[in-house]
Amino acid sequence: MKNLYSNLFILALLAVLISCKEDEEKIDPIVGTWILDDAIYSDAPVGYSYSNRTYQSMYGESEYSIRFYDDMTFERELEDLIFQDGSGVEDEGTYELDEEYLMLEPEESVGLSTDFKLVDPVTERDLVLSTSATIGALSDAVIDTITSQESYNTVFAEHAQSITLNIMMNFDKE
Repeated sequence: MKNLYSNLFILALLAVLISCKEDEEKIDPIVGTWILDDAIYSDAPVGYSYSNRTYQSMYGESEYSIRFYDDMTFERELEDLIFQDGSGVEDEGTYELDEEYLMLEPEESVGLSTDFKLVDPVTERDLVLSTSATIGALSDAVIDTITSQESYNTVFAEHAQSITLNIMMNFDKE
């Protein structure tokens, strides 16, 4: 009887050991394709309140996407945005991610932001980044005088000033 219990115990122990295989390595939630949902421009200087807005794009593109791979590389594309030489706006390279920052290190710079602060921790569904950008903008007083696209173009060429804005970028996972 003692032998039977010993054998049952050994079988049970073996069953437990076999069923307790190593946990699969968890994939970082940033891995995958992220699509910009909106960009919130804020903290404009006094007199430039029209620059504080929410946009569906950063630069006029139809879609801003970043794909992160588990080997710490990325690909970024801004669809329907084309440089003067006819090439599309895209880059690729490596990235670094910690609890506070995401840094993109493209192989060749195309003039896009590369350093971001994580507003919230990355989840399986949401990626919220912040950065800053210097843009050409018109003061509120000048904007109030614009009556058409043609007058906007003329006024912008004559009166635009460089201002720096904070930008919060909300991405959804594809």
